[in-house]
Amino acid sequence: MNTSNFNDTWAPTWVVQDTIPGAIMHITTNTTRTFKTGRPVKEVVFFDEHRREVARREGMLLTSRKGNEYAVCLREAPTKLPRNESVAETVGELFDDL
Repeated sequence: MNTSNFNDTWAPTWVVQDTIPGAIMHITTNTTRTFKTGRPVKEVVFFDEHRREVARREGMLLTSRKGNEYAVCLREAPTKLPRNESVAETVGELFDDL
């Protein structure tokens, strides 16, 4: 993966926070998942002023040239749905899948 593609997809968490409407803070937590490279997947959750979740992104820890760790996350929200979830036009359609 070349650098321009990485920078188009990933950004430091504080940069992404500025692009999410209403987000004023975030936390980065561990997950049990890893990327194909073996690097641990982090989860970055963004909150508004009322401590309500407004966005969630996958992330990872990187190390700067000076040796400081910092988190990056996906610039855009994931487009695929989590397992066992589907998009339905009406509530009734949700029950059709059962």
